[in-house]
Amino acid sequence: MKIKSSPILGTIGLIYGIFTGSVIGHTITKDHYESKQTVSTVVVKEYIYPDVSIVRQSNVEIVIAEPAIDPKIEKKIPSDLTKRCPQWERELKNRGFPVKLFSYIMWKESRCNPKAHNTTLNRDKSQDLGLLQINSTWKTVTKNICGTNINGLFKPDCNLKVAKYLYDNGGAGHWSM
Repeated sequence: MKIKSSPILGTIGLIYGIFTGSVIGHTITKDHYESKQTVSTVVVKEYIYPDVSIVRQSNVEIVIAEPAIDPKIEKKIPSDLTKRCPQWERELKNRGFPVKLFSYIMWKESRCNPKAHNTTLNRDKSQDLGLLQINSTWKTVTKNICGTNINGLFKPDCNLKVAKYLYDNGGAGHWSM
C-alpha cells in the first residue's frame, strides 16, 4: 500500500511529535511545489537548514519550506544584493514566499517602501500600492482578505497577505516575472 505524503500531513505529524516529545527529525518534501523532491531533514530544536524556517511560538515549532523558484524566473533576478529588501526577508520567509524572488520584486516595485504609491494611473485608470505594488483592481480581494478598502495595501501585513493570495493563485506573473 502506497501512502501519499503532503505538506499538511507532515506539519500535523511534526506538531504531534513536538507535543508528545517523540520527534527527533522530520523530512519535508517539496511535493506541493515540485515533484516530490526532498528539501532537507530538520532535526527539531537543533538545526535550521537554509531552505527551511522553524517558527517557534510557545513550545510549538512549525516548519515552513520555502517554495522553489522556476529556473526561468530565477534567471531574471539580479545577483546584485543591493537590489533586495533584506529588512523584509524574514517576514517573506515566515509567510511562505520564495524570499529571493519577492525581496527583488519588492525592491523593484517600491524600493522597500510600504507607502509607495504609483500616482501615475495605469491605462485602465488603476493604481499600484504598497510594498509589492498591488494593483487597485484587486479591491474585492483586498476587502475579503484584509477587511479594508485599497488603502489597506499601504499596511505591510495587508499588502503581503494579498500578495500571497495573488502568488498562490497565478504565480509571479502578477509582477511580470
